[in-house]
Amino acid sequence: MVSAVIPAATVLGNGPAAAVIGGACVLYVLVVSLLLRRRQRSVGVELYTQWVTVVVITDVVVIVAGIGAIVGHSVASLQVSLIALLARPMLAFLLVISAFGSNEP
Repeated sequence: MVSAVIPAATVLGNGPAAAVIGGACVLYVLVVSLLLRRRQRSVGVELYTQWVTVVVITDVVVIVAGIGAIVGHSVASLQVSLIALLARPMLAFLLVISAFGSNEP
C-alpha cells in the first residue's frame, strides 16, 4: 500500500524513501519560509499575532515530523509532515477570508 502512495518507496524501500522525502519537506519549509519572509519585508506587509502563530505552529509540525521521518525512517511521520504541508495554504486562505470581516488583515 505504501508503495502506491510513495513511488520512491518502490526504488528505495519504505524507510529510506520516508527519510529522503522527509528531508525534502524540511528543506522546502525552511527555504520557502525564508523567501516569503524576505518578500514580506520588501513589500512592507504587516505581521499580526494570529497569522504568525498559525504559520509558526504549522511550520514546526512540518519540521518536527520531517525530522522524525529522517531519523526514524518513519512513514507515519512523513505522512504527518505532508498533511501539514497541505494545511499551510489552506490555513493561509482561511486567515485571508477571516480578515474581510475585521479591521486587521
